Amino acid sequence: SKAKILPGLISLRGMIMFADNIPHPAVASVRFNDRLRATVLANLSLEMLNAVILDTLSQRHSNVNGIDILRREKQSSALVILSKERGNVCAKMAVNGKRVDDKPTDCPEYFVVIGLNRDIKSFEEETRRVRFFEAVSTSLVSAHDKESTFLRLASRMKGINPSQFERRMGIMLYVSRTSRELLTYNLNLQTRVQMETRMGEIEQRYLSEELT
Repeated sequence: SKAKILPGLISLRGMIMFADNIPHPAVASVRFNDRLRATVLANLSLEMLNAVILDTLSQRHSNVNGIDILRREKQSSALVILSKERGNVCAKMAVNGKRVDDKPTDCPEYFVVIGLNRDIKSFEEETRRVRFFEAVSTSLVSAHDKESTFLRLASRMKGINPSQFERRMGIMLYVSRTSRELLTYNLNLQTRVQMETRMGEIEQRYLSEELT
């Protein structure tokens, strides 16, 4: 059911968008609202996941194939595997391998949610050179800092449990016929701008192909 497969996902998307509208300094979003054909959404989702998110995070060409992604059609949700076969992306049900084809009359939605922290060992090596998980500084540099009770306590807490002061990040990609959204939490500005630029370029290419 929707509740089991997408626990809190719709609410999470709404919370991030609400925080961005406040605005909140750690939250950002970019959104494109032109209409696209349902039949290109699987291709678009996999391409955006690779080129916008994974390539930017790892600073190299990822070209990941066979990725798990959440797909929702009407009120039915399922985990599907997107993979490229003979040049085209196809979706298959994760539970039984059954192929899922987006018909022109369908209105599918694709969700990708990525939470990043140093505990993901396979990802740490990829991102070490871009210093994603560098700890929040609590150094007592100036005389004013040394007088700050908050900074003194924070510095002491960091010494006891340094992992709690490492950066945690979240990224959500949402793709549908009427909207493509990239929602980010606690991503550094340079990385976020790179993602938004790449997403805009891909979006414009797909829109151009719609008109031809």
